[in-house]
Amino acid sequence: MSARLKAGPSKPARTDVLIGVFALVMVAALMVSIPAMARVVRGTEVLARNVSAPQAERANVATAQAVAALPAAADPDLCASTGTVTMPDGTVVEIWGFSLDGGDGCDASDEPDLPGPVIEATVGDMVTINLTNVDVPENVSIVIPGTELAPDTGGVPALPDPGATRSYTFTATDPGTYLYETGVDDQRGVLMGLYGALIVRPATAGQAYDTAASAYDQEEILVLSELDPNFNNDPGSFDLVDYAPTYWLINGEAYPDTDPIAVASGERLLLRFLNAGSLHHTMALLGASQRVIARDAYPVSNPYDLVSETIASGQTTDAITVPCGSDSSQVPLYNANLRLTNGGLSSSPHEPGGMQTVIELSAGSCPTAGNIAPTVDAGPNQTITPTSLPATIVLDGTVNDDFVTPVTATWTRDSGPGTATFANAGDVDTTVELTQAGTNVFRLTVDDGVNAPVSDTVTITLTAPVLLYFSTEGNVNVGGLGDPNDADIYAWHGGSSYSRIFDADLNGVLGPADVDALVVVDDNTIYLSFLSDTTLSGTLAVADEDVVLFDAGNWSVVFDGSDVGLTTNAEDVDAFEVLGAGAIVVSTDGNPDVGLPGNEQDEDLLRCIGAFGPTTSCTWSYYMDGSDVGLTAAGEDVDGAAVNGGAVSLTTQNGFSVTGASGNDEDVFVCASLTPGTTTSCPGGWVVFFDGSASEITDDLDAIDRP
Repeated sequence: MSARLKAGPSKPARTDVLIGVFALVMVAALMVSIPAMARVVRGTEVLARNVSAPQAERANVATAQAVAALPAAADPDLCASTGTVTMPDGTVVEIWGFSLDGGDGCDASDEPDLPGPVIEATVGDMVTINLTNVDVPENVSIVIPGTELAPDTGGVPALPDPGATRSYTFTATDPGTYLYETGVDDQRGVLMGLYGALIVRPATAGQAYDTAASAYDQEEILVLSELDPNFNNDPGSFDLVDYAPTYWLINGEAYPDTDPIAVASGERLLLRFLNAGSLHHTMALLGASQRVIARDAYPVSNPYDLVSETIASGQTTDAITVPCGSDSSQVPLYNANLRLTNGGLSSSPHEPGGMQTVIELSAGSCPTAGNIAPTVDAGPNQTITPTSLPATIVLDGTVNDDFVTPVTATWTRDSGPGTATFANAGDVDTTVELTQAGTNVFRLTVDDGVNAPVSDTVTITLTAPVLLYFSTEGNVNVGGLGDPNDADIYAWHGGSSYSRIFDADLNGVLGPADVDALVVVDDNTIYLSFLSDTTLSGTLAVADEDVVLFDAGNWSVVFDGSDVGLTTNAEDVDAFEVLGAGAIVVSTDGNPDVGLPGNEQDEDLLRCIGAFGPTTSCTWSYYMDGSDVGLTAAGEDVDGAAVNGGAVSLTTQNGFSVTGASGNDEDVFVCASLTPGTTTSCPGGWVVFFDGSASEITDDLDAIDRP
């Protein structure tokens, strides 16, 4: 199939100079005259290259034209078909490619573009790509690495097969530059030309990403690839070991047919590089630098400046350059791997050729040294729950500048509770210590001494850490929260700050039920045991020796105590900890008897390892012998326990006195490194972790857990 031509102004004759093999001379050749009628993709225009047909006179080849813009979240109808491209030396090469349906359904009139049309969307858009395989002799699919679109390695066959059309739908979740391509077989289809660009734009116009550092005035999409005519003219039987490209392309064309990039001097030009080829390509500027801001649609944390950058096969790279010069001057953009030739040595033109073009400058405002204003990004907003207060928070800013004049950076806090102490307010990347939970707004201000200072803000929301979960023996008003209920569960955030995380009345726990043991996974996932037999949500009957799971409003039994020997009134579970999927530790209200040697006591923790659920079976062993660690008095019955690694936290039915700590029934004391087993020890002694009376709690804590 021959590719169609689109009418356009003819390219005037060139005055190219014969070029040798030396890179400097090759690049110098780029400085010669290049016509100014070149196409530049801007704003919401969509790039779609047309494939040129053979011409007797190369000077009369029509220029590529931009197709009509696709609105954001449009549903492009892509046609996959066969065609040809003509290289500058007249070599005709077979290709497969994508094109947009002309409006009457994909058929033989829809000839391929190289690369395929650009698809554009805005973050949050739902995108549907409808693909039809017109006549490509192998299955064709759409894959877009970096998006949520699931890979399709099966693809669709060619018409008239009834399965020749398939739709691909995904949500554009993140801004950036993406490569779409066929994902079938051994990637012969990609080498043949089945690829294109997807551009996902952020909500803020004029930015490539959500950061101020990605702002630009103009953009250019540059799809890099290569051709080996021997492969393209026989893709089915060609041995890829012999693949040896001889044509190096930018947007499907080789120099001198590549289009110049027109931009005003001093404007920020965003170069969106997409390497659809099989080889790495290093792209360089002569007379300007480029700042890399993203790779594979991920913004780099610290953008960096360079002259040349290597774009790996399949990779995308976004870079911003600010070329400066007089009106009609040029900045060469070229392949620094010296892939600057066309075909073999006998081809004409052989050199200069390949993967190169120029940035053509028009009159503009070229900044002078030291006058380029810096840009600043204070980093992403964050919500953080620390393990304790005060908390140290990382501030990760980014400053971009020419640094010709010294730049100072200063962090300040615009608003927030408590005090904020910076480790070094003059460092772009620093830390700050916050004493209270709440919302903080921090400002990073940058001053280069020449331009007006610039600043950016970041919001850090610090939620109060949870230090302890508990329930009380009686109906007491905890922390002034009101509506007291001894089946409610509270979180302690330090000092006298509390919150209610489980409201019994709202979750099917009706009086007189009293929670007397608990383990909190999160606010919607809680294990509980009750002081007496009760019915949950009016349907689930549970005994005081059972453990139940509350899972987002649903109740189930996970430990049936009567199945494993807890059958007497003294054997009510009044403390437990879930050690893992197959183990639980319990303590009981009175002295239990589960068949262990010695006398099991109400101050002991017994470990049950087995299978859990409505039907429970397990093997019992000692986890903690309370008398070994000083719990010997009558009132030192353990009625709350939490195990965190090697640390064990306890509360007791009445007051306690152990090595290193003493207190009342509203207190929690901790052994940081318990040696468990039949013989138990606490080598470092005990410490009081929670002093209830000092934190305005005077009622007995009869259930505890620690995060």
